[in-house]
Amino acid sequence: MSTCQRSAAERVFQIIELASLICSHLRRQESAILLRVCSSLFLAARSFVWKKLLNVTPLIPLIPERHRNDGTKAKLLNRDDIPRLYLYSPFIEVLELGDLHYYPRSDRKFWRILPRILRPAEALSGLRFLRWFSTDPIRERHEIDLEVPTSHVAQEGENASAHPKDVASAYTEACIPERLEQFRNLGSLSINQAVLEPRVLRTLSELPHLRKLTIYPNREADMVLYPDYVLSGDCFLALQSLALEHVDPYIINDLCTLTPLLRNLTSASIWFEAEDRSAFWDQPSFKVNVLRELTGRARQLTHLDISMGSDDEEAWWSQSALNMLRSLPLRRLMIHIATPDDYENAFSDLLDAIPDIEELQIAQAGLSSRSLRQAAIKVPKLRYLQVYAIDFDDLDTRPTSKDFSKPTIQPQTPLLIECDDLFSSRNSPENLARLVKRYFG
Repeated sequence: MSTCQRSAAERVFQIIELASLICSHLRRQESAILLRVCSSLFLAARSFVWKKLLNVTPLIPLIPERHRNDGTKAKLLNRDDIPRLYLYSPFIEVLELGDLHYYPRSDRKFWRILPRILRPAEALSGLRFLRWFSTDPIRERHEIDLEVPTSHVAQEGENASAHPKDVASAYTEACIPERLEQFRNLGSLSINQAVLEPRVLRTLSELPHLRKLTIYPNREADMVLYPDYVLSGDCFLALQSLALEHVDPYIINDLCTLTPLLRNLTSASIWFEAEDRSAFWDQPSFKVNVLRELTGRARQLTHLDISMGSDDEEAWWSQSALNMLRSLPLRRLMIHIATPDDYENAFSDLLDAIPDIEELQIAQAGLSSRSLRQAAIKVPKLRYLQVYAIDFDDLDTRPTSKDFSKPTIQPQTPLLIECDDLFSSRNSPENLARLVKRYFG
């Protein structure tokens, strides 16, 4: 079949697979020469091969899975994928870069060519989602910095054998803000706390379309200690979702006092680290203070996901904490926390604080049948309930029992109930079905 008779998609794969095949037979310096030639050829061919393509598949599914040394699978950007990346760059919506230190140290030319290939992707694409991740040693931070200054990259003859691990550390702090500024269309970003320095946060705050920010920890490194974060008034204008996944308490404490970061949020997720890594965890009121700062500044929160330690149940179930929830227009609440001794009354107080809730998930908590009935009465808009277990010991399962008389509660919406653990005692799925029919119609 001639090229002119092929579909646009077939023409795309014909070109990139040919280039990848050629690259796979070349090594080191030869691949760099080929990529220079491919750059000019691909630039002219882009409009032709993409002219009739719609709903283009993002880059990551096109990169084949590879087996790591530990036997796990991962989609790693290989040298053979560079031509594909360059050709697809204007149309990439999802880009995931990571585990770069798995590449052999001998492939130094690959490291020096990669930033050049990425530049058109940053400048020309409609990139909406970016994830930078890395494994050990994250504390060295060179995996995050995929580009050293242009002046340094341009020196082809100087330090030609240098590996980024040897040269990038001196440029990392200066380069990350510069690179972030190039992603003007970025809508979602996941970033390691090791690189979230004050200047980096300020750069993020200026991205006009950033709607979701996820910060995750570097578990193997020491605790991050940065100066206090400071933000101007007009920043994070589009940010609606913030997730802090087990990050260090110093960062949580600082970020939850930044009104410009929190004021437009509709969704927040805070998972406190379970380990005692700092004196912050020795302060009983620390996590409640974080919740107070968050709810006081993010007044539009409709989704809240919060996880505390096993020793924090009294603080969470206190009236002070429940009053904070009462002040928010919550529609979805996820709680990962141990239950107090008087859980029946605590659960009732929680329902009083969230009368308009639609989705409720309570991990590590079991409900009695009476508590389930309270949920039906107090939160009529509830359409999804997830609990750890349901206890039917207080339920009379006889067919003539008043517990199974004609339904009197009419739900406003269909209700889905999920139970993570086995039913206790004489409980059974049949009892749950009869109970739900009785209480919810």
